Amino acid sequence: MRVTEKLLNKAEEMAFRELNSIAEDNALRLFAKPRLSDVLLKDESLSRAVFDFYTKAHIDFVVTDQATKPLFIVEYDGPSHSNAVQRRRDETKDTLCSSAGLGVLRINANHVTRRFRGISVLRWIVEVTELAK
Repeated sequence: MRVTEKLLNKAEEMAFRELNSIAEDNALRLFAKPRLSDVLLKDESLSRAVFDFYTKAHIDFVVTDQATKPLFIVEYDGPSHSNAVQRRRDETKDTLCSSAGLGVLRINANHVTRRFRGISVLRWIVEVTELAK
């Protein structure tokens, strides 16, 4: 066994830095790579396959209030998210979060690097849509 060199790849690290800045500016907290089962409480009605996914999957980022109550999750979708297997996993995660009333924001590099009205598209989305809730 060895310790990994990094928890986040380069693209995830860029997203983390931007999300962390947004969280700090809005009195929120950001967590990277929590297990799905740490964020959503188990539902007894899950099929065996969905339960297996639920226990093994992680979330890229979860934004919480100061008391660490999850507000919404952010999934960084890189190029691998275009294949059919990954799309099914994404759909399962989206369905589980939706059934719990937890919003899912799916982003890519454009959301982090592109600017809108002087701020990142990611910041604009979070501050205008997610925090307005």
